[in-house]
Amino acid sequence: MKKSFLFASGVLLALAFAACSTPPPTDPEGSDDPPPTRPDTVLVTGVSFPDDTVKFAVPKEATKLFSVRIEPGNATNKRVRWSSTDEAVATISSVGIVTAFSEGTTKIAVETVDGEFTDTCVVIVTSQFYDGTRKCGRRGRAKGAR
Repeated sequence: MKKSFLFASGVLLALAFAACSTPPPTDPEGSDDPPPTRPDTVLVTGVSFPDDTVKFAVPKEATKLFSVRIEPGNATNKRVRWSSTDEAVATISSVGIVTAFSEGTTKIAVETVDGEFTDTCVVIVTSQFYDGTRKCGRRGRAKGAR
């Protein structure tokens, strides 16, 4: 009796191990389809900047927070990657803060982690000098000028 119990236990253990270690079935066609997503996952379908061009005047406006619109608004994964084509002109942080360094033009690019959708925005950096005699945005003579 003891031997048959041990034999039966051993067979059950072997079957359980075989069931757990069996690899998942593979597609005989060798498909490159992505793995299935969870039913509640909402995939990204696009990304866009609100403006095609943004202007900076340094040193007054050395930083700006950039934002993008991710479609659809209820996408599950809204993470993005940022980059600048000319980091001598301006850089962008991982949270979307653009820092301007010198006059010139660069492109800021955004890419979604989900779906790798992209968009770009041109950043134009100019220098702004204030010589103490004129007020920015006022026409005519500065107050007190003769």
